[in-house]
Amino acid sequence: MGRQLLGPAAPLTHTGRGPARAIAALPDPAPRAGEPAAAGAWLARADGHTTDVWRLAVTAGGDGRPDPGWSVEHALSVESPDARGVALGRLGTQPLLVLHQGDRVAVHGLAEEGRPLCAFPVHGHRDAQALACDPRGSGRVAVADGPHVRILDVAAATAARPREPQRSYTERLMVEPAAGPPGRPALLCRVMGRAVVAGYPGAGGEPVLLRQDEAVTAVRAVWHDDTWLVAAAAGRTVRVWSLTAALESAAPYEDITLPGDAGEEIRGLGLVVEEDGAPSVFVPDRRRVQRRRLRNGRWLVQEEVDVVAHALDARAMSDGSTWVGVDTGRGFRLWQAGAEHDGALPLLDDSWRRTAAMVLGEHQVLGRSVPLVAWGADDMIYLARYKGGRWVADRFPYPGGRASALVFTGSPDRPLLVACGGELTAAVFDATTRRELKAATVPWRGLDVEAAGAVYEEGRGITLTLQGRRRCDQILLGAQALNQAPDARPGPERRAGTSGPGVGPGANGWRPRTGW
Repeated sequence: MGRQLLGPAAPLTHTGRGPARAIAALPDPAPRAGEPAAAGAWLARADGHTTDVWRLAVTAGGDGRPDPGWSVEHALSVESPDARGVALGRLGTQPLLVLHQGDRVAVHGLAEEGRPLCAFPVHGHRDAQALACDPRGSGRVAVADGPHVRILDVAAATAARPREPQRSYTERLMVEPAAGPPGRPALLCRVMGRAVVAGYPGAGGEPVLLRQDEAVTAVRAVWHDDTWLVAAAAGRTVRVWSLTAALESAAPYEDITLPGDAGEEIRGLGLVVEEDGAPSVFVPDRRRVQRRRLRNGRWLVQEEVDVVAHALDARAMSDGSTWVGVDTGRGFRLWQAGAEHDGALPLLDDSWRRTAAMVLGEHQVLGRSVPLVAWGADDMIYLARYKGGRWVADRFPYPGGRASALVFTGSPDRPLLVACGGELTAAVFDATTRRELKAATVPWRGLDVEAAGAVYEEGRGITLTLQGRRRCDQILLGAQALNQAPDARPGPERRAGTSGPGVGPGANGWRPRTGW
């Protein structure tokens, strides 16, 4: 009965050296109205040594109607050691071959032989056949990676650096998620060498590639006037693009060119929309920081502050003020934009080696925004607020051992601080009490986090973006985990050998330095 349903069978010639371990098939998409029907399919076979791909087409009889048979053409042969899983999919109209090869997933284009289009590292070796491509043709691939299901974005990987090797270990890693207006997805900007890849992960559409002339050293993005603004620094040049909401076009503004040698990198940028609705970009220029505002299509210098900035962050607060913070190398300086000359604020003095760069946050108290500053030094997290003309500072241990990235998120009246790296992927703290929200802790997921960003949505939670040397992950920390009661003590549980039940100024022999 089965032979009558399937029709005659014929062996397929292949170049393999063993029995088939995985097979996959991909039918042609259904033709649109008015288009001729061209029934066909792709078939792939992997044996752990070689992968063969055939192109199948329905044969036609003398009257033009399909015969119960196929014409077969051997289309591709790929050397694929350790391939135990195979899937076929599409990136737009381009057919893709996806191979699970133990510690990596390799993606090949069926139109040509040679090196894969891109490859992604994975850590799950037992479920090599748990592999699937998005049937809508987005190019995304779902793969089992240990206890997790990971989504691989082939479109972004091939757009940024097609056929190029993995990141170099000297490349600075950055990631910038930017919240959009209500009802629109957040924009995610990732840096790949000299390019910024901007797109909507998981929301469809092709990412936009924004190119610089040198390696990108800082990136920022913000929603403004129904468009996205993306700023990227490279060498001594800052370039700002305007992107349409659908990411159909990207138009650069006139470059901001700073004097100096190309080796003097711009290590930080600020990009905000201020209370009057006009955007501002904050640029460190040697021993000063410029505040440039967009006027008639050009970024004109509005104010300058004399300060050395090894790192910079700027934030538009909910009370309408804009604050800027810089890491001077010997401490931190903070000021309010538009009030640069009202008197210098005291320096927050700290010369400890930073393992997690400074970030700027906000706590709204009785309608007024209080700036927060946080940074990491090995296994300690430092958190300070500027209130009433003085610094109020504290520190507490990070349960993951060594924090490599920090990010403020949450609502203004309940700010949250996310710390990443070390033995954990992420730990979340209530920034007003310094207490850990243990229900939101994310264990290590095989990624050494070097940069992080977050977008908060009321009622949904935090979309956390984590950038490592070999991949970028997105995790949703649900609202339920964030709303649970925090741990009863400030900070996480103390380790053996430390004294005192709490962590705070003066705890464990630590005292704020002069100026705190």
